[in-house]
Amino acid sequence: MKFIKSYLLLLFISSSVYAQFGELVHPYNFSATSVYFINSKTGFVLGDSGVLLKVTQGGTNIQKLNTGTIKRLNKCFFTNPKNGFIAGDKGILLTSTDSGNTWSNRIIFNNVNLNDIFFTDTQNGFICGDNGLFLKTVNGGFDWEFINTGIVYYLTSIFFLSSDTGFVAGSKGTFYKTTQGGNSWTNINLNTSELLTSIFFTKSKGYVTGMSGVLLKTTDRGLSWRSDTLLINGTLYDLECTDNYCFLASQNGNIFYKENDGLWKNVSLNITEDILSLAVPDVYVCYSVNTKGKLFKTCPKATILFLPSSTQANTFNFKNNSKNISSLKWDFGDGTTSTDDSPVHNFSGKGIYQIKLIVENETGCKDSASVTVSVTDINESLFGNKYSVVILPNPSNDFIKIQINGVDQQEIPGLKVEIIDLTGIKIILQGYDYSFHETNAFPNSKKELIITQNVSQLPSGMYIVKVLSKEKIGFTGKIIIY
Repeated sequence: MKFIKSYLLLLFISSSVYAQFGELVHPYNFSATSVYFINSKTGFVLGDSGVLLKVTQGGTNIQKLNTGTIKRLNKCFFTNPKNGFIAGDKGILLTSTDSGNTWSNRIIFNNVNLNDIFFTDTQNGFICGDNGLFLKTVNGGFDWEFINTGIVYYLTSIFFLSSDTGFVAGSKGTFYKTTQGGNSWTNINLNTSELLTSIFFTKSKGYVTGMSGVLLKTTDRGLSWRSDTLLINGTLYDLECTDNYCFLASQNGNIFYKENDGLWKNVSLNITEDILSLAVPDVYVCYSVNTKGKLFKTCPKATILFLPSSTQANTFNFKNNSKNISSLKWDFGDGTTSTDDSPVHNFSGKGIYQIKLIVENETGCKDSASVTVSVTDINESLFGNKYSVVILPNPSNDFIKIQINGVDQQEIPGLKVEIIDLTGIKIILQGYDYSFHETNAFPNSKKELIITQNVSQLPSGMYIVKVLSKEKIGFTGKIIIY
């Protein structure tokens, strides 16, 4: 007697909350000012006394670079993977053309601190600084033009939505908008006299942060601003978002985050120093740095994707869909393991198997996801070993054909088809039909049976297909609907 295996998905979980952080340990002691990442793996930590660290391979390698200056470095910006700029104190500007491996420096405005830098493309860039300083380049940073803004307070942050429209923020609640590429500015009253620390925009919203818990939000590209509720009176230093997540750097080792327009949630890093700066290079990764130069990174998120093989019994195709990881290990619950990213695993027999994926990233943080698969025997009592049975196409989204070769028409009176989902619920479908066809491969009494079933009404997923005659199971197989 032949046995066909069926598979049941019982459980799918990931054990961690998205926003947990681990430390990327390095040997350098210094006072940090900011962090900037070109992508999810490569970035920089800036600090006092000309200190600049380059981070590669997601934090596996952290190297101190020679900047040729002892001036404080404030903010970094790359216009593409090769060309980068760093604005610093006393008018110093560092430039790199080799992905930040080497840097040259020059003074572009004497004795005035350059506090932030922003480019809208490879040619158009802006710098703001103390005493209302505003500089503009239209040739990729080769020349910088002084723009008289009429602002007397020092400016801390700059953000442009396009080469024409941008914002600057600074001390005593200073907040200005330009629609002419920085050539003229309009004051916007935010009803605060606090020091404003950062500006950030996504496609749909924008934020301004500051001292004494100032956190303002706009959903109309800066035309109007309202308070975004966060019950904290301390300084909010920096904010960055993706389309789905926002991260907020605060004092006393606290980071806040929220998903979409949900509530802000606190993540404590169990340190006392303030978190000064954030970098969110993609939706799954956030880096942060504190006043003492300690660098932190979000922990990994484990996720499993899997499908049963359509051609091999007892076999599953697994895929690691985890984010922000550096290593992984599969445990298939039958005494075997794998470190492959997308393993194909054959289970030796029936049983309930707990499959677990453990992932880790450069901080040493771990996460896991698990799925339970039940492999059970279904008795194929009617057709036995003497027939060849195929379901085509599989996967499908409209019709399937169950092709059974070498069938005697008298063997299967009262034929019917059942579709069952993975919770055991029988799906009632209309539209199956069957027909016999002559074939030269079999004797005269044997024919090819083709059963056509409409499956276009089924939601995406895996299903069990049963062919029955007089309520006896003639064939059981699985199909994938997409």
